[in-house]
Amino acid sequence: MGYLLVTIVNGMVVGAVYALMALGFVVTYKTLRVVNFALGEFIVFGAGLTALAYYRLGLNLLGAVLGAIVGMAVLAAAVNRLVFARIALARPITLIMLTLGLDAFMRGLAGPLFGGVFTIVPLPLPGGTVSIGDLPLALNDIAVGVLALGAAAGVGVLFAWTRFGLAMRALADDPQTARGMGIDARRYFMFAWCLAGAIAVVDGVLWSSIRGPGFGFSIVSLKVFPIVIIGGLDSMAGAVLGGMLVGVLESLAATYLDAWVGGGFSSIASFVMLMLILMVRPQGLFGAPIIERV
Repeated sequence: MGYLLVTIVNGMVVGAVYALMALGFVVTYKTLRVVNFALGEFIVFGAGLTALAYYRLGLNLLGAVLGAIVGMAVLAAAVNRLVFARIALARPITLIMLTLGLDAFMRGLAGPLFGGVFTIVPLPLPGGTVSIGDLPLALNDIAVGVLALGAAAGVGVLFAWTRFGLAMRALADDPQTARGMGIDARRYFMFAWCLAGAIAVVDGVLWSSIRGPGFGFSIVSLKVFPIVIIGGLDSMAGAVLGGMLVGVLESLAATYLDAWVGGGFSSIASFVMLMLILMVRPQGLFGAPIIERV
């Protein structure tokens, strides 16, 4: 029983960071209807800019994170201004191809910018372990999960209880009416991209602290995509729940199933869950059903 509990808790820690990543995905889709497949490279840049500010510029942790958030906000605003604001009404497949092109461009740029930079920034997390039965559980991993859930809750509060969130939700529900009521769509769309960039910084710092610098951030969007589909593309609560479910499922599959069905099954377990859920609820667990008048 203790081994099972440790496996579940470890899965919840990873799932909490997955949930925050998924929120970065949902923010752009919910407000702009853009499926951002460049999310992985956003996280690469978030972690890389934080490491540059910390190791090369000598800033403390808070200064490095804030500097990286500013840098990612500028980058995201430039992407919106130069690319997406010009073709806001393009077909969805066009926008998807643009995010794939943006992913390739940022991947090529990341090497010269961050080559040779150690991307793990030390966090002031509690050391030591806590025992469940006879098995240790690292306190710093638990702290990372708590920080990720706290950041996710902050994004939820921003959308639910602020003027900014109200405007974003209005634009998502009915863009034409929102513009008619005086909401500056271009400005809030830029804010959505900047928020996605800020989330990417926190994601990068937290993920590298539990997975190390060798993990391929660039494939993380492929891991997050099933999460947002499972939870519902336009649902923030669904993104959090989906992230936790996938994290626990991957941990359980790696512990109990990989040895029986072949190593690596845990990496596709989320896609198996995705197919099962879509057969029952095509819009995801919390997604709004698409209703069209015919």
